[in-house]
Amino acid sequence: MRRHSALPALPSLLVAALLAGFPAPPQAASTSRNLVVQPAAPAATQGKRLALVIGNAAYRDAPLQNPVNDARAMAQALQGAGFEVMLHTDADQRTMLTALREFGQQLRGGGTGLFYYAGHGMQIKGRNYLIPVGADIQREDEVAYQSLDVQAVLDKMDSAANGTNLVILDACRNNPFARSFRSSTQGLAPVDAPVGTLVAFATSPGAVASDGASDNGLYTRHLLQALAEPGRKVEEVFKQVRTQVRRDSSGLQIPWESTSLEGDFYFHPPVAAAVPAPVAESAPPAPDPLAALDDALWATVRDADEAAVVQAYLTRFPQGRHAADAQARLTVLQAATVPAPSPAALSTAELAPAVATVPASAVLAPTTAASPLPLVDAATASLLAAPPGRDGADTGDTLARLQALAAAEGARPAAGPTGGLTAAALPVQPPEPVDVPRRNIHGFQVGDWYNFRTVDRLTGMTSGRQLWRITGFADDGDILIGGGAVRLTSLGLPIAASDPARGTWMEWKPPLQLIDTGMHLGYKRDVSGVREQRDSQGRTSRSVFTGTLKVAGRENVEVPAGTFEAFRIEVRAQGDTQRDDGARYTLWWDVTLWWAPAFGMWVAMDLDERVDGRLEQRTRRELWTFERLRDTATAEARR
Repeated sequence: MRRHSALPALPSLLVAALLAGFPAPPQAASTSRNLVVQPAAPAATQGKRLALVIGNAAYRDAPLQNPVNDARAMAQALQGAGFEVMLHTDADQRTMLTALREFGQQLRGGGTGLFYYAGHGMQIKGRNYLIPVGADIQREDEVAYQSLDVQAVLDKMDSAANGTNLVILDACRNNPFARSFRSSTQGLAPVDAPVGTLVAFATSPGAVASDGASDNGLYTRHLLQALAEPGRKVEEVFKQVRTQVRRDSSGLQIPWESTSLEGDFYFHPPVAAAVPAPVAESAPPAPDPLAALDDALWATVRDADEAAVVQAYLTRFPQGRHAADAQARLTVLQAATVPAPSPAALSTAELAPAVATVPASAVLAPTTAASPLPLVDAATASLLAAPPGRDGADTGDTLARLQALAAAEGARPAAGPTGGLTAAALPVQPPEPVDVPRRNIHGFQVGDWYNFRTVDRLTGMTSGRQLWRITGFADDGDILIGGGAVRLTSLGLPIAASDPARGTWMEWKPPLQLIDTGMHLGYKRDVSGVREQRDSQGRTSRSVFTGTLKVAGRENVEVPAGTFEAFRIEVRAQGDTQRDDGARYTLWWDVTLWWAPAFGMWVAMDLDERVDGRLEQRTRRELWTFERLRDTATAEARR
């Protein structure tokens, strides 16, 4: 059933922002259980639009709070999008079946069909059922005769042959009768959408959805907001909903869709823009080298969590194009931390650890949220602090580095019409020389850096980036990153990380040993390790992991940094966890790691993490760019 626990209170301004643009509550006259709502003023539509909306809440044994509110708000929002809406609340099975029959009959006229359901739902033997109000279900074999099969909805829409169909299920995804059933499973089962259909679930298969702490469920609240925005394709609407729901549920609820749509559908089509009168073409302005460099430097430091890095930009461009934004960012950082000395007074060696710090969430610390930091290394930091007006032989390479770093953060520095700038046009300081390198037994050297990105495999979106620049080695051969803010094993796997600005840390004692230099195809062994960590809320936890490891293959793996021949290492591990507030839970990890022996480093890692059986995250971390003193060339970012 839907969760009844309230989510953490949001700041008032954030709540106001989330509520902005929500449809107004329906009028008192809309309290009838069965309504046909005619669109008052048809919006720009793509043919006829018809919606069947059902919200069931008044269950005898497991009542819910929000489905009726959700259904009424959705009906009104769809009405505003040009739909004729058939609304039913607290419907019994006969009402649901009759409404579905009428809905299917009207769809035969063509156009777009939409089915929305909020209430209890369950899966039995891989089939999904929507539970009517008043259902008397005593045994598992009675479900099919006491409920509405989701497949019946899909069949009815498919037989109408109307072209475009949307099915939205904000079901609680939990079986209230599970204790008396033998084969029931938590949540709903995945569905393959027929051609021309999109099926949207409030959360991923096998998970539960929140009933919400406000007047609407968490999923529907964000859906109402997203579909009200004009010019968004339906796929973009649900991507936005997924991002917002996952954020507000702290990753506990991740909406999911299955689609086979062949054309574009908009709830509210794009607003036609006025065409400006033609103007005479003028010659493009001459490129401004300093402006381009200003943009490039700001793109690399704008999200920095270190005041010294932002101050370095202001030292280089005190009246720059982004000086106001930089000063505002600096004020926030200085208010949160002890003021740092001016970067102009720091040497390159002193500044490097500050700008190379990465978040406390490392590869094997998936339960701590990570925020990407700017991709700045010591050489770039020395450039930022350099006084203007001096040219150097390496400035062209430096700008190329900045452009690659800025592009990796999602924003390219501006360039003139010629597409780039020459080294002679750039008044910048060349990087300081690197100290004589030191290395460990596996060839890692001081000055090497590896830039990883993290991708959410559920959404396909990049969720963070981490730059690991080697600054030294511990006595036992472990690799030190950023002066020790991150610690890797001698083979490059993270075993400790700390972020003083957020108050978070993570440490493995002992670590999970996922890489051996003696590995070969078919290699197998047991693994174990203990992870201790502190999250951003100040809670500490200890997880004891045990599991198995095997080398399942040797293959070419392609990542943004290049193609590598690698061992595919598969690990399954269970982590029994206890938190300092008394909470106990079990982490289940399915890890696939690609380690390239000839390259001497792992290049990709897929992680599926479940907490007490509930999918928490599905991520991929892969090598984006790197630079090593042992190589004769630098691998640049590839798009």
